Amino acid sequence: MELPLTATALNKRNGVTIIGSVGNPDAIVTINLNDDSTIQPKVDANGSFIAQLERKKAFGDIRVIAVLRDDLDSRSEMTLHVVAPKAIVTAVLSTQGIMRKLTGSVNQPGLFIEVHTPENVHPIEVVVDENFEFELQMPIALRPEDIKVVALNPQTGEQIDVPVELGVTTKTMTIPILTDDMITSYAAEAEQRRAAEEAHDQALMAKAAASEAFVTSIVETLQPTPTAINEKAAAANKETEIVTAATDVLSKDTVIVEVLQPTKEKVETVAADTESNQKVESEVKSRAARKPRRGIMRFFHWLFVRG
Repeated sequence: MELPLTATALNKRNGVTIIGSVGNPDAIVTINLNDDSTIQPKVDANGSFIAQLERKKAFGDIRVIAVLRDDLDSRSEMTLHVVAPKAIVTAVLSTQGIMRKLTGSVNQPGLFIEVHTPENVHPIEVVVDENFEFELQMPIALRPEDIKVVALNPQTGEQIDVPVELGVTTKTMTIPILTDDMITSYAAEAEQRRAAEEAHDQALMAKAAASEAFVTSIVETLQPTPTAINEKAAAANKETEIVTAATDVLSKDTVIVEVLQPTKEKVETVAADTESNQKVESEVKSRAARKPRRGIMRFFHWLFVRG
């Protein structure tokens, strides 16, 4: 009894996906491609299978065969006719700063893009990247009508003339879409810059601390400590006491000298007093000497005059 085989092809941007079912997990499924290559997708417990095909192999007639290993009568076969999707190509001419660029995109891999310009006799082949996009720098004087873009599909031989549109003119560059890798890289660079700035700040702080310590040492050298100030003050007080004591001794000596050795005025006064005393004493002696004589004279005068 034939297996209940069903299958279908899904056209995607980067290839074709074939999904199907055979209703038996023991079935063997074989897919024959247009280049005579074969693939055998795995059948799951529900009897379903799925296969991913490359775009260049996934066009034309594709045969899908399912059979049980021990039952050849269970063989079931069907053919899928896969048509390559119609190529869709866009082209835009825009000015970015002082440059003019032709940018565009395609809807499937494997297409060839040719650009014709008045300056070039032969067409320019443009590479389509993994994101199905292309870019070409153009002379600043070119206009959209001066450029011809052609897309070639090697699988079908189809050739498409692509209209060129005039894009929005901008003076700034297009900002790329940030991916996880780009964000991680930017974060790592920011962390490195932060670490470098932190190390620089620490170095400046260490240098400032060293300079402050150097200035402090100089200030301490020029400005003595409180202990040194107290010692100097004590020494100054001691010198003052010595000078005061010496001054007191000199003052006492001066008094003694003045007592023992009178001044000129005192000597003259004493001399004058001595001379005056001597005169008084001489006068007293003179009077004392004359007094007896006067008594005798008075006696004789009384005697003779009375008699």
